[in-house]
Amino acid sequence: AYTADQLSALLAAVARRRRLVPPAKDSKFAAFAKQIVSVAVRFTNDCRDLIKIAASRRLFDLYDAAGDGVSGYAAVATVLKRAVDGLHDPYLDVDALVADQQTTTRKRKTGTLLAAELPVFARYLLLAAFVATYSPKDSDKQIFTAGSSQNNPKKRRKRDDQGTASSKVKKSDSIDDGARKAGPQAQPLDRILSIHAYVVANQLGQSVPVRSDAVLRAFAGLVKHKLIDRVHQKNDDLSQLKFKCLLLPGDAFQLADTLGCKLETYLPAAFRH
Repeated sequence: AYTADQLSALLAAVARRRRLVPPAKDSKFAAFAKQIVSVAVRFTNDCRDLIKIAASRRLFDLYDAAGDGVSGYAAVATVLKRAVDGLHDPYLDVDALVADQQTTTRKRKTGTLLAAELPVFARYLLLAAFVATYSPKDSDKQIFTAGSSQNNPKKRRKRDDQGTASSKVKKSDSIDDGARKAGPQAQPLDRILSIHAYVVANQLGQSVPVRSDAVLRAFAGLVKHKLIDRVHQKNDDLSQLKFKCLLLPGDAFQLADTLGCKLETYLPAAFRH
């Protein structure tokens, strides 16, 4: 069996013989080969398998553009792992995997930039949809009830004296555990709009109608731009439409930062950033 260093050297030699890259890039390709081997060596030490990946010029170009070391590896890691998983697929096309990743990255950047360019009003509405999507309805009372014992020391002491604080912690843990297991869930429009009204009032000190023509138009715009998705489920009550926010958690927290909003305030502990 070959060692990792021997496999890397073999890949580099094959690349030179096949002229996979210009001679000026030989040293860069040698580093690229080491990255391939570091991911694949646990699954195969057959050079013929590894050359299927190394022969992808698009993958090498992706690595080359990102730079050596950690940056280069980060650029190609996802494709490498997918390629290794598909090594025994006779239709494996590494170039196609690279193209797929680049398309996905462009879509994510487009969605994030679009969200950041939304009016403040619509940004709060999108964040409300995110909060609803990532928190179970059971958490609403705990998170959104004004004047709860979390915010009122006198009530908190009184409840502690009555021995109810520990049960409250257990309930909170149960909610967080349920949210973690359930993952993002489609939610009724009315719940999203109610959360939006609460968040705006809490952040801006402004009272807004839960449901108005302006709110509904803004919501329709978010659906149109595919930042919120209307979810079709079997046995759904047609009078109770459900929607899911398509922002990833990292993007949602970045969007909240543009508003000076601490998004974790409105989420169960399981999903805090």
